[in-house]
Amino acid sequence: MDVTVEQLRRQYERFSDEALIEAHELGESAYLPRAWVVITEEMARRGLMPERADPGISSEPITSETAQRLVNELLEAGLSRATIGSRLRDDGLTDADIERVIGPALEQWRAAQEQRAGVLMRRGAMWAGGGLLITVASYAAAVQSRGGTYIITWGAMLFGVVRFAEGLLLAQRARQR
Repeated sequence: MDVTVEQLRRQYERFSDEALIEAHELGESAYLPRAWVVITEEMARRGLMPERADPGISSEPITSETAQRLVNELLEAGLSRATIGSRLRDDGLTDADIERVIGPALEQWRAAQEQRAGVLMRRGAMWAGGGLLITVASYAAAVQSRGGTYIITWGAMLFGVVRFAEGLLLAQRARQR
């Protein structure tokens, strides 16, 4: 189950100041980047973090590990490289650090997306091919018995074509980033 940022906001808005401070004291490594952002934003909104008006990722300088996790999450959310770079710049990273973090993360993300796309395309081809094979085999058996019935497995073929198309689109989007 994937929790949205809005659901997280509603959840942390209901926390008492003490509970929110305790959640913050666990540190950013205890949370997904989006949850940490929501916690620090809520702390800033309540004036519990007066030293920083825009909490961004953390009340402390962003770490390389946190930046890597954030880049991966933002890529999954569909943001462009430029938008991610701008977000990291806002969180205090230098251009050199941003390139050092984004480059490998983007390549790793692309490889994972292309692998996922390949799996979708192979499975789609197998479903469509299997459905077509069953349809052709049952038709051939019906023709051979002169008037028998046959099965058209259009559901399996359609499912396979849709899966294959999803894989193609996923691969195309991964290459465009």
